Amino acid sequence: MTVTGRDVSDELFAALREHFTDDEIVELTEVIAWENASAKFNRALRIPSQGLWRRRGGAGAPEPDGEKAEGEGESEPDERRERG
Repeated sequence: MTVTGRDVSDELFAALREHFTDDEIVELTEVIAWENASAKFNRALRIPSQGLWRRRGGAGAPEPDGEKAEGEGESEPDERRERG
């Protein structure tokens, strides 16, 4: 979806329909489109990340101190979800 001219295959649609209703697929698509537009807008205006999420370990994502994080490859949970 982030590349102009990219289509969604029939196989992907079939897989999505195994887990989501048509309304849920529409909502998921809307959220993806919004996030994509926001990211492109922010990048064009050089607006930095708010640091709400950062990748831990993994390829191309060094820790701020240059060391690998414990549990390499895992992402940090969103603290808002943990507060419940």
